[in-house]
Formats: sequence, structure tokens, C-alpha cells
Amino acid sequence: PCMVSMESILNSKKFSETDYELPIALGKTITNEVFMVDLAKMPHLLVAGATGQGKSVGLNAIITSLLYKKHPAELKLVMVDPKKVEFSVYSPIINHFLAQVEGTEDEEPIITDVQKVVQTLKSLCVEMDNRYDLLKKAGARNLREYNEKFKSRYLNPEKGHRFMPYIVVIIDEFGDLIMTAGKEIELPICRIAQLARAVGIHMIIATQRPTTNIITGTIKANFPGRMAFKVSAMVDSRTILDRAGAQQLVGKGDMLYAPIGSGKPLRVQGCFVSEQEVEAVANHVKTAYTSAYNQQIMDDIERKAA
Repeated sequence: PCMVSMESILNSKKFSETDYELPIALGKTITNEVFMVDLAKMPHLLVAGATGQGKSVGLNAIITSLLYKKHPAELKLVMVDPKKVEFSVYSPIINHFLAQVEGTEDEEPIITDVQKVVQTLKSLCVEMDNRYDLLKKAGARNLREYNEKFKSRYLNPEKGHRFMPYIVVIIDEFGDLIMTAGKEIELPICRIAQLARAVGIHMIIATQRPTTNIITGTIKANFPGRMAFKVSAMVDSRTILDRAGAQQLVGKGDMLYAPIGSGKPLRVQGCFVSEQEVEAVANHVKTAYTSAYNQQIMDDIERKAA
């Protein structure tokens, strides 16, 4: 398959003019059109594929498209990386985009340790419940309505109201977590997946081995968006897409994407983002958004409060 560069997609008219809330550029279809989806509509995405077939590159493309389209005030990422090396390239944007979940402040924002993952998921559940309370008080049905009301000054920050960014949780190698922590991980993930779409929390989980003891029925039920890179056996393809086909892909970013309420999966050539490009994007974000966090203002506020 010929390579689709991330650059050609980000520069395309379709991507630059999109009105999607959380646009994700996946690649190009067989007819050479840019293929994009809206994570906000999808709520959650399940990614599978054998090792070396483009999963991590696919995740990088997803993250890159979100970084391109969203201001740090509108989006926070929670990155879970049991392999310890995949997401380290995003460490320059720690202060901008990575969510510091309560109770994990002193740690690395890119979570590599399984126990920390459990903590983080639990605190995300707490955040989700808090957000639902705020929505209820504001009489808003979802995050978008709530933030519109907040921006048009209907809501009073003194009553605890705050602008709520989207939170996207990205887990690379989910199978590893299930093998080490099992139910402890699965329960909060399913709970978030069931409830969190209205309050702007979305999840993307990737795994190398789409076997049924890793991608259980509950997880499948709650992750309607499916993305399959080449897998080694037909059984794996059935687990992820509910049909055969992913075992016959070419590899190197060739994927099947099954939309929600899926009819036939679409075949997409995933876009390629090199390590250098990801680094460049991270460093650009670091320099472009220096004002996202101003310690001095915080100090002033605390001094006045005291």
C-alpha cells in the first residue's frame, strides 16, 4: 500500500474546515478521500492489531489530529502506556494537554504503572460524577450545552461552575493491564464507557491480542467504534469486528474501520506519523501555548484568599 502522510491529511480542506467536536483523521479511503471521524459522536474506540501492523502509529495519528484541532483549555489527555516507551515523546506537552488527575500530581503524567492506572481510572469516575452534578445544577444535557452556557455567562463560577475540557483517555496495550489487574481495571473502564459520553470523557483502548478474555462482552458492548489493523487469525478479526476480514489486510497501516451501528467495515489506509513529526508537534505545542498555565496568577489568587 502506498503511504499516506499525516501532513497531506492535516493540510486537506476537509480536515481544516471540519466542524467536528473531536476530529480524528484516520487516513484515506480506497477512493483517495480523507477519512475522518468525530470521537465525540463515537464515544469510545477499540483498536486491535498484531504487533508491528500500525497500532501505535494509528494512536499517534489520533493524538496528533486532536492536538492540531483543540486548544489545551478544551482538551486534556490521559495517557496510559504499559509498554513504558510509546508515549514518552509527548512529555514536552505535560503542562498543556496532559490531564493531571487528582491524587497523581507528583507522578509522571504518562502512566506506566498498573496500580497508578487503577487509581487514575477511579479518580476519573469521581470526576465523571462531579461533572454530572454540575450538569444537573446547570440544567444542561451534555458537556457542549454546559460549556456554551458557561461561556455566555449563565453560570456563576462562584457556585462551583467551571469550564470543562474534554478528557480523552488513551490506553496502549490494554491486554497487559487486564492480565495484571483484571476486574480492577475492567470495572471502572466499563463504568466510564457507559456513562461518560455526556460529560465529555472518551476512551480509546488498543490491544495486540483481541481474545475474548481481554475484550470481554461488556467491553465490546461499550466500545461501539472499532478499528482493526492486520491480525494474525480469523478468530481475532471476529472478536474485534464481529466478522472476518482483518486477517487478510496487508499490514503497514492497512485497516478496517467499523462505524457505529456498523454495516460493512470501511477499508482505510491509515496515515503515517513518524517519531520526528510527533516530536515536532509536541515541541510546537510547547512553544505555541506558553500561556496555558500561569503560576503567578495562581499565587496571587492564593495570596488574596489567605
